[in-house]
Amino acid sequence: MNYYIVGTRVEDYIYEKLEKKKERTSNFEWLGADMIDAGIEFGSGTVYGNALIKVGQTQQKLGKSEREFVSSAYKGFAQPLRKFLEEDMKNVMVR
Repeated sequence: MNYYIVGTRVEDYIYEKLEKKKERTSNFEWLGADMIDAGIEFGSGTVYGNALIKVGQTQQKLGKSEREFVSSAYKGFAQPLRKFLEEDMKNVMVR
């Protein structure tokens, strides 16, 4: 069992119930940061180092876009659906 994943999910659940927002670094962003660090170590003047830095920056942009997409999908679809199921659906079922 991967305890890191379980701990992360529990932490996210607690933050959700407390209605606090915690920005979690995505896998794309971690990969991008590591690629940028490796590119700097190789040297930005080398072809390989420069390529690592550019690809790392792109990975970080993808990670940011993914986080924004997930957030907007949650706010635009999951929250209204949850509200409907918890409140409106109860009223429909009672009648």
